[in-house]
Amino acid sequence: MPTDPSADPSVDSTAGEPRVSLRRVMVATPRQVFDAWTDAAGMGAWLRAPTMPPSACALDVRVGGALRIVLYAPDGQGYEAKGEYRVVDAPRALAFTWLSEGSEHRETIVTLEFTPRAVGTEVHLTHDGLPDARSVEEHTEGWADILGQFAALLESR
Repeated sequence: MPTDPSADPSVDSTAGEPRVSLRRVMVATPRQVFDAWTDAAGMGAWLRAPTMPPSACALDVRVGGALRIVLYAPDGQGYEAKGEYRVVDAPRALAFTWLSEGSEHRETIVTLEFTPRAVGTEVHLTHDGLPDARSVEEHTEGWADILGQFAALLESR
């Protein structure tokens, strides 16, 4: 589970499916946060676990556009995640499908909402359609790591 006190993970099964829900305030404007989530060249530096090499990202940021992310293990082995953008509402929201290579699970949905706050922007990330509590736990840890790296990058600018 994430150790960051500003991350608020929860499991919501009101719709019959487990979900990841994380919130974190970033020291940046909504436009800066949105732009960072849509910049393939810069995204690879933070869309990864802290101990992993940079990811390779290809993004066609438009409704119906594809995304492809290759996450690398320390040994260099790549793991592909792909999807399609469902919502592109600059600078307020993004939503895309997510399907991990080798996954026996169906396609899931990641939604990002960017809300202005006095000290920056609150990012609310949800990941819906996960198959079970174990998957929620694994994805919560992964997304919390990614949001932590993302926050560190924004704060270093």
